[in-house]
Amino acid sequence: MSEKVQQCGVQREEGFLYFLQGVDLYRRKKTPGAVAELVVKGSYEKEEGYFYFLDTEGDIVRAKMAKPGEASEPAAPAPARKRAAPSENTKKSKELIAAYLGKRVTAKLDGTLFDHVPATFRFRFHDPKKLAAQLAQDYSDELGEMDCLDDDGNWKSETLIPVASVSKLDDEEDDEPYEFAWVFLDWSVKRPPGVRVTTTDDWGDERTAPGLAALKLKVG
Repeated sequence: MSEKVQQCGVQREEGFLYFLQGVDLYRRKKTPGAVAELVVKGSYEKEEGYFYFLDTEGDIVRAKMAKPGEASEPAAPAPARKRAAPSENTKKSKELIAAYLGKRVTAKLDGTLFDHVPATFRFRFHDPKKLAAQLAQDYSDELGEMDCLDDDGNWKSETLIPVASVSKLDDEEDDEPYEFAWVFLDWSVKRPPGVRVTTTDDWGDERTAPGLAALKLKVG
């Protein structure tokens, strides 16, 4: 659950990416070489253990970073779900990312795909079926709007396959960075598979790349 730290009421304009740099809010056009411009000067102080971002109401909010093994409130048992056989595209996706599974994968990018400043990002690749189940549990409303889930909450999309989670690599020794974005392989494009990226506050279809090669991933 997020909490507001500064009310801004920023109205997002189409064609711009909005991101935080320090405590200040900036934006830049979604075009190569675009220069960032200051939108709102931050009047709050950041605390460790929180992830800060712009919410859908245009206010700056923060959410506590979840850490592996951290205790959480017990959730009500979920109803049993039918196990569907992996789709053909799920199998092909797993074959395509086989070289990245269990490996340390990074890429130095301009941040456009993640509504972020330029940085080195870490990509953690997963078994597509397992990642789909985890996302369906954690982001059912967002994935429902993307038409990825059926009425029972099971993954139904055969063209959009989740394969990786993304974080910013602040420290080379940081083994558990906060993951705020997800990579999907899109088998519906003319030259499949393309890449679609979603973030914690943007589950739209505008963040795309021609394929994994465009991310310039580096193993090791």
